[in-house]
Amino acid sequence: MNDSALWTNSIGMLFCPIPAGCFQMGEGALEQDEKPVHLVRFSQPFWMEQMPVTNIQYEQFDPKHRQLRGQGGTTSADQDACTNISYTEAQAFAEWLSRKEQKYYRLPTEAEWEYACRAGTHTAFSCGEELENFHFTQEDFFQKEMVNMRTGQGKPNAWGLYDMHGLVEEWCLDWYAPYLPEEQEDPCGPQDGAYRVTRGGSVHTQMEYLRSANRMAALEETRNEITGFRLVCTEVQPHFVGMRKRLRYWQKDVSQSEPQYQKKEEPIFLKPLIYVRPPQTDSEGPFYPHNHVPSIALLKNGDLFATWFSAKKECGRELTVLASRLRYGHEQWDPADEFYKIADRNMSSTAIVQHPNGRLYHFNGIAMSGTEFHLVSIFRYSEDNGVTWSREQYLNSEYSTNKPICAPVIDLEGRILVPADQYDMEAMQQGTVLFRSSATLDCFEQQTCYGKNRENFLTRHGTAGWIAGVHGAVLPLKDGRLLAFGRSESRCGRQLMEGKMPMSLSEDMGRSWSYRPAPFPPIGYAQRCCLLRLFEEAIVFFSFTDPQYDLKSGNIRGMDLTDAHGEILHGYGLYAAVSFDEGATWPVQRLITTAKPPQEYDPGASCPTFVMDKTHAQPQGYMQAVQAPDGMIHLISSRLHYRFNLPWLMSGHSLGQTE
Repeated sequence: MNDSALWTNSIGMLFCPIPAGCFQMGEGALEQDEKPVHLVRFSQPFWMEQMPVTNIQYEQFDPKHRQLRGQGGTTSADQDACTNISYTEAQAFAEWLSRKEQKYYRLPTEAEWEYACRAGTHTAFSCGEELENFHFTQEDFFQKEMVNMRTGQGKPNAWGLYDMHGLVEEWCLDWYAPYLPEEQEDPCGPQDGAYRVTRGGSVHTQMEYLRSANRMAALEETRNEITGFRLVCTEVQPHFVGMRKRLRYWQKDVSQSEPQYQKKEEPIFLKPLIYVRPPQTDSEGPFYPHNHVPSIALLKNGDLFATWFSAKKECGRELTVLASRLRYGHEQWDPADEFYKIADRNMSSTAIVQHPNGRLYHFNGIAMSGTEFHLVSIFRYSEDNGVTWSREQYLNSEYSTNKPICAPVIDLEGRILVPADQYDMEAMQQGTVLFRSSATLDCFEQQTCYGKNRENFLTRHGTAGWIAGVHGAVLPLKDGRLLAFGRSESRCGRQLMEGKMPMSLSEDMGRSWSYRPAPFPPIGYAQRCCLLRLFEEAIVFFSFTDPQYDLKSGNIRGMDLTDAHGEILHGYGLYAAVSFDEGATWPVQRLITTAKPPQEYDPGASCPTFVMDKTHAQPQGYMQAVQAPDGMIHLISSRLHYRFNLPWLMSGHSLGQTE
C-alpha cells in the first residue's frame, strides 16, 4: 500500500482504507465455531487502524494506565501495544476519541476484522498457508525473558495492516455467538451475550490459533497483558443478527418438581454406572478422549448433575467443560454435552455445589490462554435445576495460579467455602487456599494466602495459610473448625508427615491452618480424595490405599481395612473411612468394591483399567460424592458412578454387590 493512502488522526493513529466488498467468512475444516462458512457484504468502505493502539495513544485518554505498562513481563515503551485494557475501557476510549474529533470511532465488528485481516486472501493467513518468520513464546507465563510488544515490526498485509496475526489479541464489538448460515450485510453478532469476541491471537498463541478465521472470546472485564485493541473509523452502524441456540441435553425436559424420597434401611451397593457418555453424533458438540476433574450435585428435583472437563490434552485451548444429568428415577445418564466454554481458553478447573437456598452454584477457572496455571475464576448460579444460568461474577479477578478444582462445601452459617489449588513456582510449593462467600452469597474473599507465612508451611507443629497439598478436601466440623486432607506430591511433605497423608485443621475459618499426619496413606498425581457429611451425622472419607507414585513404581502395598465388625481385610484401591466423632477416629474402613465375580472397569481420564474384586478397587482417580435423602451415596470418579449407602458401608467386608 502507498503511504499516501494512510490517514492520521489528531493523536497520531494511522488508518488504512478498507474497500467495500464481500468475502466468505469462516473456515470449514478446523474449529467447529468457524462454521458454517457464509457470505458477508460490506456496504461502504471504512478505515481501520494500521496497528494496535499503543501506550502513548491510549494514555492521552487515561494517563493512569502508565502504571500498568510492562505487567506480565512485557516491554513498556510508548510505541508498544497497549494491553491490560478491558472491553469496557476500549469502548470508552473510542467514545472519547469520537467526541474529541467529531468522527465515529468504534471497535471493529468481528466480520470487519476478519475481512480486513484476509485482505482479499482465501488462505489460512493473509500471507499464505504459513506465517513467515513466525515466533511465539510457547504459552509460558513463567518465562524470565521480556516479551517484545513493539507494534509494526513484521510485514503488513495487502491492505497495509500490521500485527493481525499475533502480538496482542484484539477486542471486537460483537458478543460471541455461533455463526448463522445466511448471507449478511454489515453484521455485528447478536444483541446480547455472555462474552465478547477477540481476534488475532497474541505473542503467547500457537500458530494454529493465529489463522484469519480463528475465533476467541473473553469476559468484558478481562484485563491482561496479552489483550489490546485497534479501532475503525466509519459511518456504518452495523446490524445485529439473530442467534440460534441449541438446547443442550442437560437443559431438555427438566422437571421442576421435588420428589418424595423413601429411606432405604437395608445395605445396598449397586453396579457402577458410566456417566461420561459421548454425544450421539459429532454435530452435537465437542467430546475429547481425556475426560477428567469431575464434580457432582444433587438437585432439588432429585436429578444428579455432573460436570467435568474434556480435552485432547490438559494444557490445550480446546479444553471445555461438559455436563450430564441422571434424571430422578432413571438408570442411564444423558449423553454428555457442552456446559461452559469461552472460546480458545483453557477451562481445566470446574466445581459445582447445591446450596440449601435452592441455587445450584458453578465455579470455573478461565485461563488467559492454553496454560492451566494462569487464570481468573468465576461463579454463577441456576435457580431452575441447572437449565438456565446467571451472568458470571468473579470469584477471583486477578490472574493467579488459583484453581477452583475441589468440592465446594457449605459452612455452619450457610456460606460457601471454595477450595482452590495454589502454586508457588518460586518456592516449588503447592497447596490449597480457601475462598469464603459473603453472607449474601454474592461475592467471595480469599481467607488468607500462603505467602504471608511461607517459612512455616508444612512444618509438623507450625501454622500457615494453606491447606497442605493440592486438591484439598474440606469439611466444616460441628464445633466451627475446618478439617482438610490433601495430596502429598512433595518429598519434603511426605517426610514431615511421617509417610502419611497431611491433615490440616483451622480454628479461624481457613485464615490459618495447623498440620499433622492423618491416619491414612498419602496420595499423589491422578488421585483426589473427598469428604462427605452424611444425614446420619457420620463423616465419610474416600481415598486410595496406595499413592500413584508407588503404583507407577510397582511398590504396591495396600492397607489393612477394619470393618464395623472388627474384621480386617488387606485391600487395594478406593476405600471409604467412616467417623462418628467429627474426624477424631475412623473405626470403619471398607473398599468400594464388590464380592461378585471379578469384572474389569475403565475408570476414565489417565487411569488404567482395573479388575474389581473382593480385595481390589479402583486404584486412582478424582473422587467427589453427594448423598440423597433416601440415604444413597453417589460417588463419581472420572467416568464411573458408584452407588451405595451407609448400611452397606457398615455391613462388613463379606457383603458385596446387590442389584
